[in-house]
Parts: sequence; structure tokens; C-alpha cells
Amino acid sequence: MGKEELLSKIKLEFETEANKITGETELKIRQMEKENDEKIAAKRHEIFADLHKNLEDIRRKDLIETDIKIRSLLLEVKQNLINDIFKEVQVKIKGEDYHKLIENMLMSSVQNGEGEVVFSKEDSKIFTEDFINGINSKLKALGKNSRFMLSKKYGNFSGGFVLRYSGIEINNTFETIFGYLRKDLEMEIGKILFPEK
Repeated sequence: MGKEELLSKIKLEFETEANKITGETELKIRQMEKENDEKIAAKRHEIFADLHKNLEDIRRKDLIETDIKIRSLLLEVKQNLINDIFKEVQVKIKGEDYHKLIENMLMSSVQNGEGEVVFSKEDSKIFTEDFINGINSKLKALGKNSRFMLSKKYGNFSGGFVLRYSGIEINNTFETIFGYLRKDLEMEIGKILFPEK
């Protein structure tokens, strides 16, 4: 075999090997590209899934916060309406029969001995010493060993009175009475004002 033939044979083997390596390399490149495309698609899917989940979480959180705000506002409206009703009731109570109401309350709160009656500044203009003397006369006529004195001080309340005996204080103010009543009546008033659908 001559030199030329040997060089041709080596060249042919080299070209065959080079073609084989090129083919394998191209195959590996296509395989890597396919794997990268699959990884990119999977990552894209993961990112979109996370984004969708985050958006759902944000939407759910916003809905919950909105629901809480609506419930809070509705509760505030209900409380304001109920407050208005109780204020209106207090105004009506202070109408024509207010003197009789206070007299009955004092007569039923009476204790043995001498007591001091405290009225609000506003009510002290209505319930004077003459009013207290009238009640004392009625107590005496009933044979009760009780007597009221009108306090020189005013109470910080809207209506009713505080009755003090030595060591005992009977709180018959509207705030206290309506506070007790409110607990019992608030749900009933709420059902009337805001019936369930």
C-alpha cells in the first residue's frame, strides 16, 4: 500500500470518526435542548401555578378582610341604632310621668334610717326639697322609719338617682338600669330591627 493510499485511508477513517463524533454531539445537543425545554416548561408551569395560588390567597385574604369590615360596619350601625332607641326611651321616660316614676323608685328603694338622694344636675332642677319632703311625708304616713335628704352634690348621670345610706349605695341611675336591661333586650331589639333573612 502506497503512501497516497495510506493517507486516503487515514483521511477516510478521520472523516468517518469526525462524522460519528459530530452526529453524537448533535444528538447530545438536541437531547440537552429537549431537556432544557422540558425544564423551562416545568419551571414556567411551576411559576404560573405559584402565581395562581398566590393570587387566590390574596383574593381570599381580601374577601375575608372585606367581610370583616362589612360585619364590623354592620355591627356599628346596629349598635348606633340600639343606642338611639335607648336614648329615645330615656327621653320618653322623662316625660309626664317622670315625677311619679322617681317617687315610686324611691319608695321601693327605701331602707330604715336616713338616706341621701343624689340627682343629676338637670334633674335637681325638677326634684327639689319640696319633692323630697312630700316623699318623706308619705313614708311617715306609712309608718316607715325612713327619711330622705336631698344631696347638695350632683351626680354625673342622665336620669334616675343614687340613694346613699351609711355604708350602702343604691344605684338607680338610668345608665345602670338600662345597662342591665340592655343585656337582656339588645338581642331582642336586634331581631326586630334586623330580622334574619
